[in-house]
Amino acid sequence: MKITWLGTASILVEAGGTKLLFDPFVPLHGAKLWTGAWHEGQKPDSFHVRLRDFDEYTHILVTHGHFDHISSIPAIITRNPGSTVYCTKTPFETLRKAGVPEKNLSVIAAGEELHFLGEELTQFSGEINVRTWQGRHADLETRNPKLLLQKRNFCVADNLVYILKANRQHPEHGETLFYEMQAEGKRVQLMGSLNLADDVVYPRGADLLILPYSGYADNLPKADSVIRRLAPEKVLLDHFDDPFPPVTTMVDLRGIREKYGDQIAVIGAKESYFL
Repeated sequence: MKITWLGTASILVEAGGTKLLFDPFVPLHGAKLWTGAWHEGQKPDSFHVRLRDFDEYTHILVTHGHFDHISSIPAIITRNPGSTVYCTKTPFETLRKAGVPEKNLSVIAAGEELHFLGEELTQFSGEINVRTWQGRHADLETRNPKLLLQKRNFCVADNLVYILKANRQHPEHGETLFYEMQAEGKRVQLMGSLNLADDVVYPRGADLLILPYSGYADNLPKADSVIRRLAPEKVLLDHFDDPFPPVTTMVDLRGIREKYGDQIAVIGAKESYFL
């Protein structure tokens, strides 16, 4: 299996001829993406995530309806009218109101199984088999207000107007999903937000957990509880970049990397991890 991080919570999973794209999002003006080397010897433009990076993917899966997970989808569908978006009822309504044709939308819920084979959704076993569980969104603790006063934020102040409006237009309504994929003898779990439902029994011991490392003033305690509860072999971090400043900042990964060592995997934007 090949897992590519496309910034924020955008993940591309590939096995054989099947490709699943999760939560595609084009970061706002002034965003910073983790490159592993802070652009050493590279031009920053070469690491931008653009709309064209999400072209030609038939299957788009959504973890929840917040703007940094679905607001780019209407433009993606316009460019790729043959694609299907799999999402719960709330993002279905959000996307429908944003102009996405209903023929491109498929409502799913926790407890479902989906079998993907190439560009088809099959009834039985596919190259990538997906199961959904009820998840839970992070509690979104308030960041230090001093972060909003940094000099660089004056260059991206126009983002605030968009973010405030987008937040109202993209509710979550308790519909965050937890995904598990099985392909090529491996199990990969994917979360859209750093939290788990208290009353759900999740499968343990996956080969890889894709963990969004953001949402709290200190992400380590919550991440620690999730990792202990799910007991994955490896953890791939995402959503720790700076996709919509001035509200976001690059998240410090030192704590979790020091605690878990080689169990934690970190790749740069547009880089891939192989199982």
